[in-house]
Amino acid sequence: IDSNIASNTDTASFDVEGSQPPEVDQTQLVDYKQHRQLQASVDPSTCIVLHPGSRNLRLGRPSDSQPYTMLHAIVRRLKNTNSTSSKRSDPFVVPLAKMSSDKLQEVEDCRIKVSSILQSCLMSDGSRRFATPLKQMAIHNRRVTPVIDEASLPCPHLVYPTAECVVGDEVLNIAPDAPYHTHFPWQRGNLNLQSGLSSSITAVMADLEAIWIYAIEHKLNIPQKEFKNYRCCVVIPALYCRDRVVHITRLLLDTLGFAACFVFQ
Repeated sequence: IDSNIASNTDTASFDVEGSQPPEVDQTQLVDYKQHRQLQASVDPSTCIVLHPGSRNLRLGRPSDSQPYTMLHAIVRRLKNTNSTSSKRSDPFVVPLAKMSSDKLQEVEDCRIKVSSILQSCLMSDGSRRFATPLKQMAIHNRRVTPVIDEASLPCPHLVYPTAECVVGDEVLNIAPDAPYHTHFPWQRGNLNLQSGLSSSITAVMADLEAIWIYAIEHKLNIPQKEFKNYRCCVVIPALYCRDRVVHITRLLLDTLGFAACFVFQ
């Protein structure tokens, strides 16, 4: 727009005497000035970047050197613990398989077969592989004293929360027998709409709302009432579903109340 105005002004100076210069569209000038003022008024500290993943959620400001990372999961209390349909579902808890004597013998036979196969294979340097006898390993284990790493962090104690839902890394500290259902709303770059509990689009969007509000408030120290003064950018994979992106955009603008949002592929 500036170049057009300059060219029109230069052309008008060479017109014959008495002719009027062409009028400049004032509407374009006003729109251009407002656009420049809007660009100049955007503060990078008022922008939030969200990168949801299957296991972790990364978030931060564009000026941050490294993003904050937290577990992208939520647990909700089961309403009816006596019902078989309300059985707890937790991807982190390894199911306990009941092993009979025949199954144990089958596992032991497989272990012996794997051990014999490894003995017949050569190592990377071309030398033969020698298997250590079981009795020798048992004697060595009895002689070795355990070493305690004082620099390592202690294992947190399992807790039985009383809240209706728990978000983020605190999910890992919940006892396996606690009446809670664990759900990851994001899976393989898309919304987790698998069959089971919390699998509907409404439930998944409610889980994303709770997780993202908690992450922004606790990691970035931004209260929810101040979201209207911030702009949000969400990173999505190259292959995405247009309908799911529409739901995410509505979540950011209508539910969370951000001033603006941008979806980055």
